[in-house]
Amino acid sequence: MSSEDPIQLLSNLIDANKQKIAEKMKNVDKVFQFQGSNLEAFYVQIKGGTASVVKGVHSSPNLSISISRDNLIKLIKGELDPISAFFKGQLMITKGNPMEAMDLINLMK
Repeated sequence: MSSEDPIQLLSNLIDANKQKIAEKMKNVDKVFQFQGSNLEAFYVQIKGGTASVVKGVHSSPNLSISISRDNLIKLIKGELDPISAFFKGQLMITKGNPMEAMDLINLMK
């Protein structure tokens, strides 16, 4: 298991891409919940061109994702393709429409 913190990695990725997020996500208003094995529950909220990572469980996310801590770290680092991970069962959509994930994928690129 990696000693890296996926929440911090994702926060760093968002901080490094604030301008791109502001441009690409200005009309997006979504919440993506993450849970899984060895993973502290958290969600990513995208609203009005800003994105934030919040620890805990959101009451009504647009999409809930189940993924292991190690696979999430690989996903954030670009070492795991999200679409391949979905089809291999390494990432599961437990609530919501999988097409909602496209905004999240664009955020991580």
